[in-house]
Amino acid sequence: MPGISTIRVSRRNSFRQLIIYLSASYYRRWLLGMEKSVIERGFATAEELKAGHAATAGKMLPRKLTASAFQQTRRSFFREQQASALFKPGDRVRTRNIHPQTHTRLPRYARGKLGIVERCQGCHVYPDSVAIDQGDNPQWLYTVVFTGNELWGPDADSTVHVSIEAFEPYLESASL
Repeated sequence: MPGISTIRVSRRNSFRQLIIYLSASYYRRWLLGMEKSVIERGFATAEELKAGHAATAGKMLPRKLTASAFQQTRRSFFREQQASALFKPGDRVRTRNIHPQTHTRLPRYARGKLGIVERCQGCHVYPDSVAIDQGDNPQWLYTVVFTGNELWGPDADSTVHVSIEAFEPYLESASL
């Protein structure tokens, strides 16, 4: 059973880790997670990561990852349609200006903007629902094209066009 001093040290370390996590950028958090994983799996030590090079021979992997192994295990995110698609290629749409407290794949720079549906990609797992444990919730996925001027204003390069993949709940009709 841990003593009171062990508990204090543990809480102090947890607090330090929380401060580091909260002050880190998105990409820094990914890097910290990868470093922790590499150390836990024994592929490198903290000292080796700090030095930027290996101090010992590398650990042999139990298997070799090949392209065929990846292709065999890749899951499909395509799902059967639950309803008819609301939009078709050529339709004018406006992205919703949403600010969910959880996950979304709709980029902030494209929120509330007008675009044209270029292609319907079929029904797919809706990541916004999966992120909050509400199942696959299949939704139609569209390729929507925006002009640079629409996204970044009149000073943007007028020849620039940006395509995003947008799920149906992110879109509303913008027909005239």
